[in-house]
Amino acid sequence: MKMPICDIAVTRSRWSFLSKIDTLGSLDFWTLTVSLDSLNPKETANLSVSELCSSESLSIQQYEKYAKVLTLATHEYTHYIDATSTVWGMQHLLKLEACLKVPLNDETQFYNLKKTYDHLRQIRLPDYYTVIEKNSNAEKPWSSEVTSGVMFNPDGSVGDRPVLFVRFWNAEKNLIARSPISLVSLLEASARANEIECRIRLVQRLQRDEALVEKRIINEKTLSYIYNPNFTEYSVCFHLLANCQNEKNIATVSMAVGLLTRLVLNFPDIAFITATKNIQGYANKMQLSLDSLEVMRLKRSLELRNHGAMFFLICTLLPQYSLRTMSIFWTGIEAALRDLGLTREKLRYAAYQEVEECVKRLSKSANGSIRKIANAGHSNFQTTYKRNFTYALEELALPPALHGDFTQYSFSNSEKNLLKSYDLDVGYDDLIGGQIRAEKFSEACR
Repeated sequence: MKMPICDIAVTRSRWSFLSKIDTLGSLDFWTLTVSLDSLNPKETANLSVSELCSSESLSIQQYEKYAKVLTLATHEYTHYIDATSTVWGMQHLLKLEACLKVPLNDETQFYNLKKTYDHLRQIRLPDYYTVIEKNSNAEKPWSSEVTSGVMFNPDGSVGDRPVLFVRFWNAEKNLIARSPISLVSLLEASARANEIECRIRLVQRLQRDEALVEKRIINEKTLSYIYNPNFTEYSVCFHLLANCQNEKNIATVSMAVGLLTRLVLNFPDIAFITATKNIQGYANKMQLSLDSLEVMRLKRSLELRNHGAMFFLICTLLPQYSLRTMSIFWTGIEAALRDLGLTREKLRYAAYQEVEECVKRLSKSANGSIRKIANAGHSNFQTTYKRNFTYALEELALPPALHGDFTQYSFSNSEKNLLKSYDLDVGYDDLIGGQIRAEKFSEACR
């Protein structure tokens, strides 16, 4: 039975990883549908991502219109690129495809439904692992420290999967919040950083006095977001990098966070294995023994391909003052990777190999939408990797987005856009079956 796309309001609500923060739009990680719920066709009419590379002056009225639409589109499309066009994104597509091809009459294959279900559940950790002290004074300045614990097994027993936390304290040394460094932390940091970059690019097209006012507003809004105790799981990457580098410039931190999160999302399996074998570099820097609890938990996290742990590790190993310029930043990244037995060239080679293998498998999928998304994702991966993980949306393959009234709108009509004619109705119907089957079967696994 055909599933109409208007059902997405219900089906995605059960998997709203970013619902606390992405209130105006969303990406459905099951059907890979970009939704801009707060926008209507009149607001998006004649706007495209090509505006992001224009230098034409804007009036304040044009700026406000463009900022409302394009920053939201940039945020959600960044989620889309991360989820389809990175090494992690390709692995995500493989899990969706594995779920979709499970035979209806072969119960020995049903475990793939549960594996995909668990994969989606692990993108954001349950609320249990986040602590927010409602009565604590959350005024700046904040301080923080990284701690660790272990997650519980499905049966309630203590497991062996470590979880890294950041504890935030106020000036009186009272706890404000404790948040895990989860995969959703990286995904939101990447999207938020790209959104800020989009707004800055638009501000640069204003008259000088207007630009100064808008830059101050951007700074205030970003600080308000970063220092909101309710959002710390989403902003934790900003805190980690800023504190490790003792950097107070929000724009500088934001750009570096975006690039670093995408570098980590493009870590191939072999790089995690290599980093695990070279955990001594971290132990030496922190003056810890290899058998200390902190090092052992970090090592176990890397064995389990924990991207949040890898982000923390690189932040810690990054030399001081690495955010002064982009050139110095990448030199610092190279130094941090060397401590882990890696280089950027080794990462690039292994990432390309892993993505090629993923695309080879996905190209044989019986699901037409999966094949189209994987082909476009392969192209996007090559483009973004060559650009050091900057997402120039005007150069990427982007599907149409869904308005709040369920009409579709394409932000890129370039002939090079491999997803220009992608039909969201067809895509939703092609992919939603995997979610429904996984949910029903996982409910039976008790």
